[in-house]
Amino acid sequence: MSVGLLDIGTNSVRLLIPDPDNLLNSSKFIRVTRIGEGVNQRRQLSEEAMDRTFRGIGELLEIAGQRGVREIFAMATSAVRDAANREVFVMRLKAQTGLDLEIVSGDEEARLGYLGAVQGLKSARGEAMIVDIGGGSTELVHLREGTLHRMKSFDIGAVRLTEMFRVSDPPREEEMQSMRGYIQEVLGDFTQGFAGDLVGIGGTITTLAAIDEELALYDRKKIHGKTLAAGRIGEIYQQLLSMNLFQRQAVKGLDPLRADIIVAGTMILMTLIAKLRVKQLVVSDFDNLEGYYLKRITIDNPGNML
Repeated sequence: MSVGLLDIGTNSVRLLIPDPDNLLNSSKFIRVTRIGEGVNQRRQLSEEAMDRTFRGIGELLEIAGQRGVREIFAMATSAVRDAANREVFVMRLKAQTGLDLEIVSGDEEARLGYLGAVQGLKSARGEAMIVDIGGGSTELVHLREGTLHRMKSFDIGAVRLTEMFRVSDPPREEEMQSMRGYIQEVLGDFTQGFAGDLVGIGGTITTLAAIDEELALYDRKKIHGKTLAAGRIGEIYQQLLSMNLFQRQAVKGLDPLRADIIVAGTMILMTLIAKLRVKQLVVSDFDNLEGYYLKRITIDNPGNML
């Protein structure tokens, strides 16, 4: 029976229809709904954001049905878990779609990202740091000899920081340095003593890779496994920093609906690169959605894959 995996993130809702024979041939679909709008300040999911998200979920469920999917597993991450009224969203989702929603903790979100990345990239199996920059949070997973050594979820994400700092358009360098200082403070000493490869997952990082490739249409096979030099990431950041929102929306490879948050997301990555003193980043299109799939098939078939 064909299954689908749904991820309700702070900035977008994504659907994975996995190809069990080759996960790189799986299909992914996305709707930017920004359910996390205002959650950092109010700790509430707004009616408008929930309505947008239900519409996006409805569109993705229609796609799933057209492709023969008969069972959907759904999870939610940072914005929903942070919201005081999350149970309202859970009940409305159940009433409207019949879906049972699993709200994953920050640590579980990090673990799912790890499961997806190590399944997709050999470089994520030695001494490595996996970074997942989301809309509401950033997860770091430190691997040693291919095994999970430690992990942590931090309340810094592209949407959260954009709302917190409300920088000018285009952003001023001094505003971004203030953001950098905050990121450094939140990350603390977690990265201390690390020496290995940096592997990146999540929308900010795959978008930077798509910008580098100048992709008019996203192609995961061109992104997965791509290496981005730290210097090149800095060049893209400076390019984005010099633009206003309207100009960023025209950048090839950048979804216009992500243009308002990409600078903050890139600053998180650049701050981490500086702390780790790495020269490059390996990009993985396999992320917590693939990890969630692997988790579900392990639950249903304990002998499978992991």
